[in-house]
Amino acid sequence: MGPVTAPAEDVLVFEWQPDGFKLVGGKGRGAGWADIVELRLVDNPAVAQAWKRAVPVRITSTTPTHVAGPYWATDAVLVPVGHAHLVVFGGPSVRKVSETALVGEAARMAAETGTVSAEKLLSDDLELVQAMRELATYEPTNVRETARHIATVAARALSCDVAAVRVQSGGHATLEIVRMGPSGGQSEADPHGAGRDAGEFMQAAASMSDPMVEQTVGPDPEVWKQHVVSRMTLPIGPELDLGALALGHAEGHERGFTSLCQRIGRALAESAEQLLNQAIAYEQLEAERPSFQRDPDRSADRHGQPRGVAGS
Repeated sequence: MGPVTAPAEDVLVFEWQPDGFKLVGGKGRGAGWADIVELRLVDNPAVAQAWKRAVPVRITSTTPTHVAGPYWATDAVLVPVGHAHLVVFGGPSVRKVSETALVGEAARMAAETGTVSAEKLLSDDLELVQAMRELATYEPTNVRETARHIATVAARALSCDVAAVRVQSGGHATLEIVRMGPSGGQSEADPHGAGRDAGEFMQAAASMSDPMVEQTVGPDPEVWKQHVVSRMTLPIGPELDLGALALGHAEGHERGFTSLCQRIGRALAESAEQLLNQAIAYEQLEAERPSFQRDPDRSADRHGQPRGVAGS
């Protein structure tokens, strides 16, 4: 396939599947997200409108707005192509291009976009491996720092601006809020960054059976004081009520969550259970240590002999 050129910063070529659309290539976001974005018409009103009416749909806004799946833009045109493809052009330059020209360009892009390369698929898998390795090499010491580590790793892996982890242990709840630096730089704990609804929202999330992905969200519930435009929330581990992980993209970095992001998020949330249980056990041991030191009889083994003393 020759080089793809188009009158837009981003071109996303979607192919119709039995239950919706799948992103198969394009330019800019289209190339970077190939094979990791899937759409359902019910969740994407602009896509549904363009596809059902079989005519281009233009979106123009002064601020980035939700277009399709994880894609946000100030200007976009959604162009249906035949019975198998829909092409999204996004970026300010789209304003200057007629719909007639875009229809022709969309047909060319749909015809030229081929299968996703093996290199791209390998790169996507390596993102998951790297995130899991960073999480697994951590040695838990206490619940708060472990929760902060989980939030940081997840936010960095998914290029999120904010993250939150809530853990329930021994009748006590720990809520850690993390804010990432510019361009995914060093994170910092933000003890004052929890929104008014953070505790209740995260407590309910810990009881969910499945992750919740919101490609666009309103101001409520307020999980972080910093407003986010999209959010993904996951229960931690299969054990209900242990904890939850939430991640968000903030205003100024508008985007949603690809299927790869969702896959990484689920893997991190499942693996976080072991780290948190280790941290909870460590804290319990530390809390009980003084009583063991005061009462040597409590350290006896089940045979009634002090630990470390061999039997006769």
